Amino acid sequence: NEAVKNPILSIAVAMALWPMALIVAFIGAPILAVDYALQSSYDALSADNGSGSGSGPHPFIRNVEIGAANVCHVGKFYYLISKMMLKQGLRVGKRQIKRRGGVGKVAGDVGNWAVDRALHPVDSLGMAWNTIRSGADVLVEA
Repeated sequence: NEAVKNPILSIAVAMALWPMALIVAFIGAPILAVDYALQSSYDALSADNGSGSGSGPHPFIRNVEIGAANVCHVGKFYYLISKMMLKQGLRVGKRQIKRRGGVGKVAGDVGNWAVDRALHPVDSLGMAWNTIRSGADVLVEA
């Protein structure tokens, strides 16, 4: 209901948040996957597991297998998150196109916005800088 009362605010929030959601989903998730695999492998290798000879696979091989399994699980999670983001993005996009009056109207609005951004490069750079800075802040704080 608030979005209907304040459509400009809703559009501004959506324009600010959707790029960040996509950046986190498609760039942040692989970084987290690699970090998790490296951390779990390091923890497994640095721990004293007390296995003697003849009691199973070599500790290094076992730890590599555990790390590979962790990477597979995180990869599945990344795939599911990407799939969810794509479906939600399509759903929201279709709804916005329908609400805004069709593809032609949206294309015209995008064209007008692009011309406006080209005519005001300082504002465009400020918007881009704020988006990059807020995305970096989110990644650093995570």
